[in-house]
Amino acid sequence: MKRLLITDSMTAISADAYRVSEGAAGLGEAIAHRAGFGRADAQSGYVILVRLTGRVEAHSDWSHWGDATMRAAHHWLAEHFDEHPHGGELNVEALRLAMAVTA
Repeated sequence: MKRLLITDSMTAISADAYRVSEGAAGLGEAIAHRAGFGRADAQSGYVILVRLTGRVEAHSDWSHWGDATMRAAHHWLAEHFDEHPHGGELNVEALRLAMAVTA
């Protein structure tokens, strides 16, 4: 689990991110597997992102978020989970600028 602050232009969202990994031991993973996560290769790297600011909301698929900030943050975390530090800031505005420069 990683606790993070997702920032964007005029936005700061407290969140938790969890990676569902296949093959990990323990009761927590057994519970996730019982819910259907981590049973197929495609699911072994799923990240569940939980918005803690405002109305609490959680998704395991980045495309299910209703706003662009959470969608972009979740998509980035799904591919770079290990790179992001626990307690760190994820600046979505900077990510968008970096992607525009490399495109």
